[in-house]
Amino acid sequence: KVVAARANRLSALDLALIAYAYAQFFLVFPVVVSMLERRLPGCAHELSPARLAELCVSCARLEVRPAGLLATFAEGLDLGGLGAPLFGQAAKSAARLGLACTPRLEAQL
Repeated sequence: KVVAARANRLSALDLALIAYAYAQFFLVFPVVVSMLERRLPGCAHELSPARLAELCVSCARLEVRPAGLLATFAEGLDLGGLGAPLFGQAAKSAARLGLACTPRLEAQL
C-alpha cells in the first residue's frame, strides 16, 4: 500500500524497478499490479531500450498488460542491442504478452 500511495511521485525508472523487484519473486499483489497498470502506460516510453526490455519481462511475469503499455512495447522494444540472456527473456515475454506477431518485433526475432 505504501508503494501504491506514492505512485504519482514515482518516475518511469522507479516504476520499472518496482515491477522488476516484484517480478523477480513472482509477488503479484493486486494493489501494486493495479498501480503499475495505471501508471506505466503514460511513462514507459521514457525508459532506455534495455530497461524497456526488462520491464517487458517483469510485466509478463506480473500479468501487467494494459493496452497503452503493450503499444509502447510493440513500438519501442529493440532486441538487437541486448545480451543473450535478456534477449531470450524479452522475446519469450513479448510472446507471452501477445506481441511476438507484431511486424516490428517479428522482424527482430
